[in-house]
Amino acid sequence: MRIVEAKEGHKIGHWFFGPSVIGMSALLKKLDSNAPSLSSGSAHNLWHDVDEVIDPAKLNRANRILQAGYTAIKMGRFWQQYSFMEAPTVWTLCAAATSPSEILKTGAQMALLDSNSYAIGVRRDFETLRVSIYPLAAMPAWQHVMLLQQLALGVSSMLGLKQAVHSVTFDNQVITKAQLLELKPKHVTLQSASQVAFNLKALSSENPFASPGWDLITRSIVNPLVGMRLKQQCTAYKVARAIIESYSAGSALDMVSIADLLHLEKSTLRRKLKADGTAFSKLLNQFRRQEVRLRLSAGDAQQEITQALGYDSLVSLKRLLKTMM
Repeated sequence: MRIVEAKEGHKIGHWFFGPSVIGMSALLKKLDSNAPSLSSGSAHNLWHDVDEVIDPAKLNRANRILQAGYTAIKMGRFWQQYSFMEAPTVWTLCAAATSPSEILKTGAQMALLDSNSYAIGVRRDFETLRVSIYPLAAMPAWQHVMLLQQLALGVSSMLGLKQAVHSVTFDNQVITKAQLLELKPKHVTLQSASQVAFNLKALSSENPFASPGWDLITRSIVNPLVGMRLKQQCTAYKVARAIIESYSAGSALDMVSIADLLHLEKSTLRRKLKADGTAFSKLLNQFRRQEVRLRLSAGDAQQEITQALGYDSLVSLKRLLKTMM
């Protein structure tokens, strides 16, 4: 499908789902062969000339149908068993990458092909590779669960990595892979970040689908699409994504550094964000709140979190924690 987006899809808070829409359609078809497709492009002779528009309410209705027809564990097993061949995701776009770690890193960069309502960061520590989903606007809880299941269940199953998942964080709670399989989310929206932590040792195994030639072909096709999508996004999205990427790389999070990353002057960046109805401090604080909850859930020390989030002292972190209570 060429474009799947809500009206005014260039703004944070309005979003499109690409590979995940295909996956949900496949799941609906398994439940009911007569179920209407979420993709409307096939109804047109010139499907490549049609920009498909999918309203968030339509996806929410589809999820209610799925929840009524499938138990939570059946939906989890679907993503575990079929998210490679029958229900492609952003992760399966990278299946030919050289290693499991590279699949996760490349998939994170391609997340914009799926939706602009969230961005993905990949951060490595001593024992784990943490893949975090940061909502840029409030997302229904079932979307968090679907993305987590695609990642924790689908990717590990695709690669045959039974011991790959160290832990999963959903709604500020650390859960096991088994609990994720059976998780049936409430009908609420969440803006807290979710995370799958993978064991680095498990990721050191070979990727059975590795193919340098196919990986090169895939990147040559997908990377320009990602670049085009990124160019179409508002400045607020670009800044939010740049903050996540800088943090994941261990780089500075101040406004000058992010402006340099986006090849903008600080004053220009401030003006563009004002036109989007936001400010750099607001976007940075939103990210910090999401990340501090993830790291506290993982048991990280406050001093370590303080340094990672770019604060000068522990006092600044404690001040942030007070605003979150």
